Amino acid sequence: MHDSHSATSVPTMSRIPISIGPDCFPAAHLAALGLRRESYPLDWLGIPPPQSIAYVHELIATEFADFTTDLRYDAKGFVVAGRYQQTVFGHHDLIANRIGNPWTGYRPCTERLIDVYNRRVARFLIVLAERPVLLINAVPARLKLAEDYIASIGPFLAMLEGRKADAELAVVLYDNQDFEVAPPFEPLRSRDRVHLVTFVRDQEVNPYFGSNATFAACMKEILPPGLTPGLFPDEHHV
Repeated sequence: MHDSHSATSVPTMSRIPISIGPDCFPAAHLAALGLRRESYPLDWLGIPPPQSIAYVHELIATEFADFTTDLRYDAKGFVVAGRYQQTVFGHHDLIANRIGNPWTGYRPCTERLIDVYNRRVARFLIVLAERPVLLINAVPARLKLAEDYIASIGPFLAMLEGRKADAELAVVLYDNQDFEVAPPFEPLRSRDRVHLVTFVRDQEVNPYFGSNATFAACMKEILPPGLTPGLFPDEHHV
């Protein structure tokens, strides 16, 4: 279920696991496993999966300069930033300062959400600069434009190395049934600082997230041992 290769001396399971999207899938699993002990800016976004690594690359390279600038609503009523109109703030309305989205409804937020996201950005950049991290990105196994996605990983890792970040990347491929890893993803099995993980989503447990226990088993070589699967967080979780 898992293949990895790393040149770093820091054990992967000792690293801080951080979700980099492309949606709430990794953050929700980390929260249910008790590993999401701090909030980060990419936890609850909705990023087009093929462009998710490139998007995070640009954010880090620019230190999130345009992450929340020129906010507006897209055609579906989700909040987007002017520079990144394909990425939605999927669980937060930063304009009206409320938690939720057009599909689930809203509830008021007592804190200014822009300030919340700014704190998460600052925390993320500090941790990335000072601590060993495991960045987790989960995409469909039948990802469209998979070649574009794969091509974005090399420049992303080079950028992190240039910033002297001690970072590894876990790419989690998921589907609703057993699957073979598609050829474009095969080179990731031996790539330095990359872990390729496959996850079959049990929709009877949870229609979107699948089983947290199965996720923990798939990630057992790169997450701390002895994890006790728990409940997924409320979808409006801040």
